[in-house]
Amino acid sequence: MNIKINKYLGIVAICYVLVNVLQSLFMPLINDEAYYWVWSENLDWGYFDHPPMVALWIKIGFTFFQSELGVRLITILAGALGYYFLGKMLQIKNINQFWLYTALFTSFVLFQAFGFITTPDAPLLFFGILYFIFLKKFLEQPNYLNSLGLGLIMALLLYSKYHGILLIVFSLLPLSLKLIKNKYFYVAALFGVLCYVPHLWWQFDNEFVSAQYHLVRRNVFNQFKISNTTDYLASLAWASSPLLFWFTGKALFKTKYKTDFQKAMLGGFAGIVVFFILITFKRYIQGQWSLLAFIPLLIITYQYFKDRPKDIKWIKILGFATIILMIGARIYFIVPNVPFKTQYHGWKEAMQKAGEVAEGIAVFEKYQYTSLYKFNNYPKSDARNFITIENRHSQYELWDSEADLEGQDITYFSRYIKANDSIQVNSRDNEVFYYRKIKNFHTAYFLELEMKNYRIEEGVLSGEIEIHNTGDFAVDLSQENKFSLIQAYIEYPYSERIKCEKKVSYDDVLVEPNERKTINFSTELCNVLPGDYFTYFGFVNQNVPQKKQSNYVEIKID
Repeated sequence: MNIKINKYLGIVAICYVLVNVLQSLFMPLINDEAYYWVWSENLDWGYFDHPPMVALWIKIGFTFFQSELGVRLITILAGALGYYFLGKMLQIKNINQFWLYTALFTSFVLFQAFGFITTPDAPLLFFGILYFIFLKKFLEQPNYLNSLGLGLIMALLLYSKYHGILLIVFSLLPLSLKLIKNKYFYVAALFGVLCYVPHLWWQFDNEFVSAQYHLVRRNVFNQFKISNTTDYLASLAWASSPLLFWFTGKALFKTKYKTDFQKAMLGGFAGIVVFFILITFKRYIQGQWSLLAFIPLLIITYQYFKDRPKDIKWIKILGFATIILMIGARIYFIVPNVPFKTQYHGWKEAMQKAGEVAEGIAVFEKYQYTSLYKFNNYPKSDARNFITIENRHSQYELWDSEADLEGQDITYFSRYIKANDSIQVNSRDNEVFYYRKIKNFHTAYFLELEMKNYRIEEGVLSGEIEIHNTGDFAVDLSQENKFSLIQAYIEYPYSERIKCEKKVSYDDVLVEPNERKTINFSTELCNVLPGDYFTYFGFVNQNVPQKKQSNYVEIKID
């Protein structure tokens, strides 16, 4: 590569770092970043939602800066290195090609976003770029060294986010007839699997909790909506480079895919896009899930237009116009009192206020709120996540976040309870958190319930509930300890929307550790619209929201 061009790439990379450092100094963490920061405080080979790479990145950066900058430091450096390394791979020969590449890379919206926002998509983007660099080397010169490099990058891609498997499969699929005859490919594949074994073992040790969440819980109630497909197709425009969509589309359809590397790029892009289009017939797809498809799209666009100076002129104009729009958006996120606030405005101040009023352990119902509280009150924060049916499970459940609340003084923050005291978030939705201070809280976290011998007669559900205490301390389910038994109705398993709930009377019972006891229950069915429902039971304390602790029973209401 031209030494002068190499210097220009370095200058832009440095500017990229400086801009994102400045952004990080003034922009508070978004909720997901705070959640992954909590992960970094407890490093492991895997987590409930994703593989561990994002936690490792945050841990390294936070070692140097205990602030938002520390959370984002490695992401910022990786974003700049991704720009630099990809530019080196493309072998830019002149200043016109340099500006073409720079205009393309810096105008891709998701490349900008994950150049400083630290979620699993940030390492996914970086290792996705490295994947194409190493794949190109491997295809041009297959040997043991390039095989090991490709295998390692494939593993790192999967350590970043499970979506990485889509890029690997679809980019290699067009080359499969050649690769099955190539011994070096088997070396790469085997080495990649060996590098990934620690995470696979973690999944096995945790009963494949991530697979259950992504493949079962997130898809339990799928239905076709045409808006799912149209929204996803629209995201392909706004999430790449929206003003350059005509140019990227032209390059995509007019390129002649002759080399193995070009075929791999087409397979990677088309495979991912078609895969998610098909999934839209079942569920909603988030725009960033196609992030990896935009890497080959950028490369294809650059290679098609690099020797077309007339088109380069317009690409530069529209590309840098996109950059100006994104700079405006960056500033908008930083300014606290803008006219039309986003969902991310106001949380830092609200959580710091919560830290001032909290006595004992702060308790929230959503993992994002718990994480934001812990980060924005660091290092003096002490918070737990109290999962209810209205909120999904998260890493906090693997940590038994509620286990040590027994007998503790807590301050319970919720958007769903009624209390005299509250804190308002100055965000788009103006969320209000009511809070209640509870002395000597008793938890039913370790109780598992099973409905047995149940029957429905004349609008009354009755039967037995077996209570199993899986914890290491006794649970006194007495009125004195302010416990209640709640029955809730939902439309389908794992639904977060409660249609109706009832308080059910029962006789006080003390359940010792690892003991099973049975109580009888009888309750009228809820007065809801005719249809099929699912009901479950859960114990609550001090009128905090209910939890799902029992099996589901299907109820048909005429």
